[in-house]
Amino acid sequence: MNDPSSRGPVLGVAALFVTLSACTGGGSPPAGGEAPTTTTTTTPTTSTAPTTSTAPSTRTVPSGEELLLRFSPEPGTRYVEEVTQTSMRTARGIGEQRFVSTARSEWSFDAAPEGGYRVTKRHLGQTANRDGEDFESPVFDLLKDVRVEFVVDETGRIQDIQGFDEVKARAEEQYGSEMLSALRSHIDPVILSARESAEWKVRVTDFAGRRVRVGEILEGPASEALPDGEMLDYTVATEFAGIEDCGGKRCLRIEQTFTVDTEEAHAIAESMTAQAAGGMGLDAPSSEARSFTGGTSRLIELDTMRIHEEVRRRRLEMNGQIPGFGMIPMVMEETTEYRFLPPT
Repeated sequence: MNDPSSRGPVLGVAALFVTLSACTGGGSPPAGGEAPTTTTTTTPTTSTAPTTSTAPSTRTVPSGEELLLRFSPEPGTRYVEEVTQTSMRTARGIGEQRFVSTARSEWSFDAAPEGGYRVTKRHLGQTANRDGEDFESPVFDLLKDVRVEFVVDETGRIQDIQGFDEVKARAEEQYGSEMLSALRSHIDPVILSARESAEWKVRVTDFAGRRVRVGEILEGPASEALPDGEMLDYTVATEFAGIEDCGGKRCLRIEQTFTVDTEEAHAIAESMTAQAAGGMGLDAPSSEARSFTGGTSRLIELDTMRIHEEVRRRRLEMNGQIPGFGMIPMVMEETTEYRFLPPT
């Protein structure tokens, strides 16, 4: 990885600013709550499918219809998940910067002899560019071809995650203690497993076995894994917006929105800047978050909980201390789009 600090303090912080996207891409998404505290019924309006859809589905809204979400993937299911994250960073006096990364993983679902499932995720590779120029990270090679196995019970709950020890072992073979310390949140098996577990929970576990009604809006707790491994807890509103056809399957559109209060948003800003700075050999600039908002749109099969479409959006507004500029306003906007492709 190039050392941006050689470009001077302002450009160094600018590079840190845009590199924050590398820290947010691996976290879990804001999503469904465990125990809704508020329930209201509305009549959703028709909306277009996310841009990840290759053949936009047609939504129907049979208001009030009760639905059951069942975790029951067909053994032998295989697909490639392609995740593209586009991050825009705007800072007064620095301008706008764009970071795009694409990661591909192959997923497989097999029945386990003891019951439940063995779910395997193989990291196929990742590419990135910053303002149109290729961006390299040592993390990309450390993850390539690593196989992570999830032990999942019949209800969709993870019992164990194995495989991330290889990432740490690879890093220890290639880098010294200083670099290993900087890469800790990217190579520590405990942190990586917690991140994957949190993401699985908000996409699968929080909904598996739940009966919902079309038009319901539930408000409840959610969690997000920060780059340093700590968990952020907050409230999210989940709308079960309507039924759609997806390749002959009956799917449910789930729409979610969240707003994090100032204190929790400040924790996010501090975590991201500290981790990004450490990985680049820079001192972390002081930061003050103003707001953190976003949402997720997901299309999921009712009978298996296989995801067909997903788009997430997040916006972080903060002030960051930059030498020569003082505390200046910064805005980070991210869109993460998921595509599901035939297996390799």
